[in-house]
Amino acid sequence: MTNSTAMRVLILSNNNFSSLPLIQAPFLESLHLSNNRFVGKFPLLQQNWASLITIDIGENKISGEIPSWMGSSFPVLQVLRLHSNQFNGYIPPQLSMLNNLQLLDLSNNNLSGQIPHSLAHMPSMILKTESNESYIYLDRGYKENIIENIKLTWKGEVVVYQTVALLTGIDLSCNSLSGEIPEDLVKLQGLNFLNLSRNQLSGVIPQNIGNLTSLEVLDLSMNHLSGTIPQSISHLTSLDILNLSHNKLIGQIPPGSQLQTFDLSVFSDNDGCWVYFGVLFWKVSLRFAIFHYIDKVQDEMMKWCGRYPH
Repeated sequence: MTNSTAMRVLILSNNNFSSLPLIQAPFLESLHLSNNRFVGKFPLLQQNWASLITIDIGENKISGEIPSWMGSSFPVLQVLRLHSNQFNGYIPPQLSMLNNLQLLDLSNNNLSGQIPHSLAHMPSMILKTESNESYIYLDRGYKENIIENIKLTWKGEVVVYQTVALLTGIDLSCNSLSGEIPEDLVKLQGLNFLNLSRNQLSGVIPQNIGNLTSLEVLDLSMNHLSGTIPQSISHLTSLDILNLSHNKLIGQIPPGSQLQTFDLSVFSDNDGCWVYFGVLFWKVSLRFAIFHYIDKVQDEMMKWCGRYPH
């Protein structure tokens, strides 16, 4: 089967497989191996697979480094999902050579080092569409209807998408990445989501983060980010999910109609973020949210003191 010249799609997801032979199907376009028990190094794939559009090998126990040759081997690759494996080492800068990549999910691995600056130069993520959505159109001439599914963590929930209408984004969460967030990432105006949470990132949030006007999800929580929240973040009017909690941010939360819709918990556990004082008097919903948050904190403190008296 793996030597077939006619095979275009291979879907073996959601099984109990632990080993895989060398795949030599020269015209393969989609490879789905997620949620199995595959172990060892990166799957035995042929390099220079000119037709490969989707690689989904998430939820396995694949280890080792992400091969740098991937950047030059899959010229039309649009989906690269390595979520929940045991990959280590650095993120290869060569991934930026994947000019058609729309989804990069390397979350929940053991990756370290810095986020490559080169990731800010992927053409398919720089482009912005009028509808604030990017679509993967797979015109493959199949006689049969073949449905491909991609699992994403979207707005706090695990959602299954068909790749014909896939959001554009980067998820590097739950690793051990360090260093600063590259300033050049603000060039990726086609992004619908950016998740860098649960790493060891330091430095400041890029001042021009507001350029990412297509963002619907921005999660930078549980890092070591410092400095103030950039004023430009109030320009992200499409945001539905924002989380900057558990960092070392200080100063004022920028005023703006969009930011006023979020619960204060998205700014919690920082060194000293405070709300623009004037907002309290004209934004009733936010005023109640603030008081509710303060009451909740006080209740937790009372419970703590009651449990551990002085």
